[in-house]
Amino acid sequence: MSGGRDGVPMRLFFAVHAPADPRLEAVISRLEAYKGIRTVDPRSLHITLRFLGDTDDRLIPDLCRILEGALRGMCAPTVTLRSIGCFPSPSRPRVVWAGVEDGGRLATIAERIEDGLEGLGFEREDRAFRPHLTLARVKDPKTGVMKGLQDLEGREMGRFTVEDVSLISSELTPQGPRYRTVCSHSFEQRS
Repeated sequence: MSGGRDGVPMRLFFAVHAPADPRLEAVISRLEAYKGIRTVDPRSLHITLRFLGDTDDRLIPDLCRILEGALRGMCAPTVTLRSIGCFPSPSRPRVVWAGVEDGGRLATIAERIEDGLEGLGFEREDRAFRPHLTLARVKDPKTGVMKGLQDLEGREMGRFTVEDVSLISSELTPQGPRYRTVCSHSFEQRS
């Protein structure tokens, strides 16, 4: 959905912030040793629930209401970051990520967000939701990074209880994306 005549387009997405964890920071430090890889700033780590792209800023109040509705009655999930993987394949990695285990609760929230967005005229995602925490982007797929991280298979790299879910704006800069929380909603109950 693009910006309207009077609205300003903003690059938006719904996400869960991941707090700093020494185990995860150690993995990011290992990734920084590879040439042709750009790691994510540990202060900006997040799990994207739904990327919207350029969106008319006049929709922000509706998007914030969708977020509130998506969390209604939900308990705060606990997330375990375990294992390492990549998209699209180990032989040609473009994104290196940590796996997310949460008993499917983030998928439920993502589905509720998707339902709300459909009511605003957004098309549904055509791919299944696969929660992951992006750690790095790979510019040169011949780095051998996945082979070098095989020892992380199955290893826990962090655990946290999700405090809230946010609607975030992203401004792309030469130094990497800059994020700003537009609105945030907390869970009504703890698990």
